[in-house]
Amino acid sequence: MKKIFLSALGIICLVTVQGQTIKAKRQQEVDYLLKSYAESVPDTLRGLTPDEWNNRVNALRSAVNSSKTGDDYYMSLRYFGALIYDYHSEFPDGGLFNRNLIFLKTDTVLPIWVKNWSDGRTFLVKDYTGKIPAKAELLTINGYSAQALSLRLRDLNPGEDRYAFPIMNEREQPDIRGWATLSNLLFMEKMRPPYSITYREYDDTSTKAATLRGMMRDSIFHAYKKSGDKRRVRQSINYSKCPIVYHRTSNETGVLTINMFYGKSILQMMLWGGDNRYSKLLRRSMKQIERDGIKTLVIDIRGNPGGFMGSVLRTMNYLSDSSITEYEVFKVSEKSKVTAIPLLKNTYRLYYGRKQKAQRDSSVAIFKRMPNGSLFPLDTLLPLVHKPLNLKHKFHGKVYVLTDALCYSASIVFCNMVRETGCGIIAGEAPGGFIQVTGGPRLSFSGSSHRFIRMNPTYSLTLIPTEPNYSYLKMDIPLEQTLDQWLNGKDDKLERLLSIIELSK
Repeated sequence: MKKIFLSALGIICLVTVQGQTIKAKRQQEVDYLLKSYAESVPDTLRGLTPDEWNNRVNALRSAVNSSKTGDDYYMSLRYFGALIYDYHSEFPDGGLFNRNLIFLKTDTVLPIWVKNWSDGRTFLVKDYTGKIPAKAELLTINGYSAQALSLRLRDLNPGEDRYAFPIMNEREQPDIRGWATLSNLLFMEKMRPPYSITYREYDDTSTKAATLRGMMRDSIFHAYKKSGDKRRVRQSINYSKCPIVYHRTSNETGVLTINMFYGKSILQMMLWGGDNRYSKLLRRSMKQIERDGIKTLVIDIRGNPGGFMGSVLRTMNYLSDSSITEYEVFKVSEKSKVTAIPLLKNTYRLYYGRKQKAQRDSSVAIFKRMPNGSLFPLDTLLPLVHKPLNLKHKFHGKVYVLTDALCYSASIVFCNMVRETGCGIIAGEAPGGFIQVTGGPRLSFSGSSHRFIRMNPTYSLTLIPTEPNYSYLKMDIPLEQTLDQWLNGKDDKLERLLSIIELSK
């Protein structure tokens, strides 16, 4: 009897030690990822206060520590999203749990597609069981506030809060295989079917209730494709869109739509630091604008995710005769001293071409010698001053730039340059990212886990000396959507801006 007791005690102790060892290893991996992120990015906090950062780190550690299974642990890494206010450094990326078979096709989840208003209110786009009508406002799910759940999901989305809002509300249904959806948030937080939901129908104040069965992820994915919603949405937003499109709206007014600041020649950009296709499309449009005698030009960059800095400067050549000064820093680390060198050289090449070779080489040498953890100002020896080229078909009329919350990265840099040179008026909704833009090829760190856990932080930061740190772009002409317009998928910012322009003539 004594031997049996001792054996049982030994097994219990062994299991306890193993459990403690597993928890310790998980915390060590989290420590490594946090350390790697802090060593790589120019500013770890990026808009957060130290107290906010520490509270969010504690929430991450608590979630990791309470994980019972390996899958629970990996799903707890979603709390990293609340720490990262930069979509370029997105972690976890959308497909992490799908790639690692933590999310399975056969998992049963809440079969709905929702939109989230700026205050977190949640509205139904589609219920795949057909019980709740479209546009209904969801009030509770299994007793939890739908609004609070949506705000939590927005907080966990990597990137600035303002950018997380439109990312959560893409017109095409979010991929059910990605983690940052309401259905998958409920799954990760152990909410299982049946789902008891209270809701209000559109334009109705009475509260109703419904119970929804779950559906497998794969069934939802195929139902979406089969319904034709995916095809209709892609057609309505011109999914395979050309980077640059121009059309005339009246005798003297034209709209130049720039969907992205690159010509879809990504390999060319990476290998040679240029993008000839964008330049050709832009030159063709500017030539037509000149032929049409356009005096007022609206540059529509709504939904523009960014692109190549050279394309932004090329665009500015057609709009302004003023020089543009950029202030940019690189975070110095062992990895960036290797990875950042091509970008550093390409940046100097953008501003100086083949000139100033000795100073360019000296700048690179200084960067390599700097201590890890410091910030290297790229204008240490050579100021980043862009002097506009004297191109044909330059535009000398009035310029308006139309933006929305999906503008990010290089599109924000473009707005900053328009404002710096005073060559245009910014209208619409403020872009989703801070005006202090990060960029450049990202560094790569893998955790010690046997699964594919990789963090890719960025190491460069563009500064705006005249503006407070981590602020959003201010609009000269604010054009916000109302709740009703947003709910019905109506975006009339361009029409409203054109009306304002006509009235001002």
